[in-house]
Formats: sequence, C-alpha cells, structure tokens
Amino acid sequence: MRPFRWPRGGESFAGWYLCATTGRHIGYESWLERDSLNLLNADPQVTGIASQPFCLLHRHDGGCPRRHAPDCFLRLASDDPRETWRCFLDDHDTWIPLTPPSRRSTSPSPGNLSRPSPGKPSGSSGPALNTFGRMADDCFGHPRLAAIYDPLEPDRSDLDAYLRMAEEFGACQVLDIGCGTGVFALLLADRGIEVVGIDPAQASVDVARAKPGSERVHWICGDATALPPLQVDLATMTANVAQAIADPDTWQKTLRGAYEALRPGGRLIFETRDPARRGWEEWTRENSYHVTEIPGVGSVESWVQLIEVSWPLVTFRWTYVFAADGQVLTSDSTLRFRERDEVETDLVTHGYVVQDVRDAPDRPGREFVFLARRP
Repeated sequence: MRPFRWPRGGESFAGWYLCATTGRHIGYESWLERDSLNLLNADPQVTGIASQPFCLLHRHDGGCPRRHAPDCFLRLASDDPRETWRCFLDDHDTWIPLTPPSRRSTSPSPGNLSRPSPGKPSGSSGPALNTFGRMADDCFGHPRLAAIYDPLEPDRSDLDAYLRMAEEFGACQVLDIGCGTGVFALLLADRGIEVVGIDPAQASVDVARAKPGSERVHWICGDATALPPLQVDLATMTANVAQAIADPDTWQKTLRGAYEALRPGGRLIFETRDPARRGWEEWTRENSYHVTEIPGVGSVESWVQLIEVSWPLVTFRWTYVFAADGQVLTSDSTLRFRERDEVETDLVTHGYVVQDVRDAPDRPGREFVFLARRP
C-alpha cells in the first residue's frame, strides 16, 4: 500500500523481516511490529501475512475523514470463514475480523478459465498473501535454487505419460497442482490447452512466469486447499507432488479441493511411489553425485542423502555447492509413502471413482499412477 522508508536519524527502526510462513520478506516500521511478526510467524494458525496491503477510510459522526493503513493483514487456518481474515490495526494489539471475499456462485466458462482471481494482484510489488501453511522446500522456494532447478533436472520424460493422458481424455482445461517452475504447464499450453498452474513456492512461480509463453498460463502462488472457482477437465499432480503433501489433513483438503475444481466427468491424475520398492534406500551421495555446468551460473555440485525414515515419512537432504562463490545450500524434504489401498480409500471417501491404477512407463514397477474420476 505504501513503501517502507528508513529516514536518516529516524527512531522507529524500520526494516524487512524474512518470514518462514510466506517464504518472503515482510516490511515493518518498528521493532514492536517486528516482535509481533516473530510471534505471528511461529503461530501455526497463521497461514499468510502481508504488511500494509490496503488503506481504511472512515468518517465518524460527520467529522473529518480518517485514513489508516493496517500494519498487517493475516490469513488464519480457521474453519469459520468469519475468522479467516484479520487485520492488525496498530501498535496496540488491536485486531478486527474481516469477512472474506465471497466466492462466485457460478463456475467460469472455458473462455474465462485462465482468469480466476489470483492470490496476488498482477504486477503488484508488495508481499503476496500466500494460501499455504508452511514454507516450501528450499529447492523450490529459495530463489537461487529455484533458478537452477530445470538445468539440474533436464530429463522430464516422466511428463510424457501425462501429456498422452491429457490427449487421451480430450482435456481442454487443466489444473496443474504443484506446477513448480512450470515445465508441464507450458507443455500443455503449447498444445492449446488452457492451464492454471498453482504452487506454494513463490520463487518457482517466479521462474515459471519468466519463461517464454508463460502469459498463456494463469499462475497462482498457493495450494489446492484454497482454489478459486474452477471447472476443469483434468487436475494433475506430477512427480513428487502428491507425496510431498505429507500432512494428513492437508492431503484430505487437497483431494477435496481438486474434486471441487473438476467438472462432472473430470479426472484427477497423480503418481506416488510403491512403498514395497523401498526407493529411499537408493538415495545416497554415491548414487546421486553430479556436477552440472549451468550457463550464467557456473559449475554446481549436487547430491542427495537420506536423513531419516520414520514410517510412513521419509526425509532426505539435497546439497548444492556453487563453484562461482563457494556457497553451499541445502534443502530438506519429507515425503509420505502411501499404500495403494490407502490412496484408493481416500479417493473414494471424497467422492471419486477410481478408474484405473497404471504403471509409470519410465519407471516400470516403481510407481502407482492413479486415475480418479469425478462422477
């Protein structure tokens, strides 16, 4: 709403706070506000924070109009929509609840699919109010790592099967959940398909938006638990996306969100590793060490190591070494391994019909690829 300034000789000690909840910097105008951000950042009920996002105008009893920019705007993880949005008005711990924007009662037509209300206004330079409750893994959320994700993963033949299924089912509108740097979304757009790509990692979405042809895709920084109104033919979760949703409650809400975004007859397609193959035993430095020469970046060493197996959760760490300046960055990730019957039960519980469970052509015998239809 307004810029944050640091005037010479000022006594308010303004600055920027790196917020784990959003994965971005948030401005503050005093140390008291900074301390409040510290507390909000540690509160699991707070799922989004923005600083001074709008201005309130008020005229009391016919007097002079008053103007005030709230210090913070929060999104809360509440089941009561009246308690979902709150403003932190001033430095005296004053809060007001706000009624969230009403959702459109009608679904958008195919022609309007690529223009649902985004989580952040187009062209805005202010902090995004994210719709997720935890920071994305650093390999997706750290700007330096997001920028090299594609060069480190050049072989995306795993997406060929999804492209064939999109053609098989005649999909014209697709929701790409966990779109990352936009590789799959842009492949779909190349085929004339209208695509909404959503991902909780702002840095990855920024990489996607910077690619040629990205204007053909509607990008959202968020997750499938808080989607705009949609009615798509196909929803997808490629690669690790389904397993990266490790929290059971978030997983259920994701399945529900995808179901609501599908038109009747639409399909949800995603993959998950077969736990019986114990794929994590291969996640070692010896098996994964690689040196990649990246134009404009230089040489980057990378490898993965298994950190912990606490069934059904498996945690591993990627390490990246940049030869140009010697910086070492790491990214920890946790995947949830689900049995086939567990996934099928979850899908049926949310109203899906499990149409098929296929093999991944590029990884035979290692993955379950679920095809679930909304009746």
